[in-house]
Amino acid sequence: MFSSRDVLQWLTAGLGAVLVLSLVGVTFSALGLHSTAITITWVSLVIAVLIGVPALVLVAVDARRALLERRRARSIS
Repeated sequence: MFSSRDVLQWLTAGLGAVLVLSLVGVTFSALGLHSTAITITWVSLVIAVLIGVPALVLVAVDARRALLERRRARSIS
């Protein structure tokens, strides 16, 4: 299973990619290439969703597992 560190690295890489794409989109918009800027914005949004949703699921699964382990430890002691 993925550790919290793996998820954090995944999120950091994804957010970095989205930030770079956003800056590229702003640059294209400033140059007057608005349709290209809109396309880049949509691509960065899709990347953010594709990385963010699985990361949130992994965090939720990890939190649930930790909660079950704590409950099990309390019931044993």
